Amino acid sequence: EEIASHSIIRPHLSGNDACYCDEEAPPPRASSSSSDAEEERHAESDDHHDCASTSSAHSDSIADAAAAEKAAHRLQFETPAESYARQSGTKSPCQTLDAVYSAGQYKAGLRLDVLSLQSFMAGIYIAAAGQLFLSLGGGILGAAFFATGILGVVLTSGELFTGDALIFVAALLGGRVRIRHVLRNWTVSWTLSWLFGLGVCYWICFGC
Repeated sequence: EEIASHSIIRPHLSGNDACYCDEEAPPPRASSSSSDAEEERHAESDDHHDCASTSSAHSDSIADAAAAEKAAHRLQFETPAESYARQSGTKSPCQTLDAVYSAGQYKAGLRLDVLSLQSFMAGIYIAAAGQLFLSLGGGILGAAFFATGILGVVLTSGELFTGDALIFVAALLGGRVRIRHVLRNWTVSWTLSWLFGLGVCYWICFGC
């Protein structure tokens, strides 16, 4: 006899006997045009993503190759000073000059109150170090302890005129700062360092 289209015959085992019964098969799922379109969009999105990933990886490989070639060229034509700096882990002359330029630009942008305070502190440190040098009678011992004043200026970013003269001359010649920045910094740092240094000396000589 003809079997219905939605019926299938499955065996049921009970002990040693087998029997067959009719069960309704699940109706076939109708194809949906919306689901097919969604799957196509997902497939296109995956293809675009794979293409973008491949392009990015290719660009990265080209950039790495260019960087490696540039580094090899630099190593081939580096000067003895640059070779020593690279091996010792210190700055090369060009890197040192760039650091001086950066310091000049930073000092040129200081606010007036910050510049005044740092100049004031630099004068105090140097005056105290000079007094310590004289108290120890000069010589090697006095010179060793005088360096504590320079250390204080460096650690607190003091605006000492001698250091600013070096930095701003290089930064000005390199075109990193303008002459008005140089005159402003030199005037404030020299005047306040001298005045407050003189005040410390007066206090040590006549105030104690």
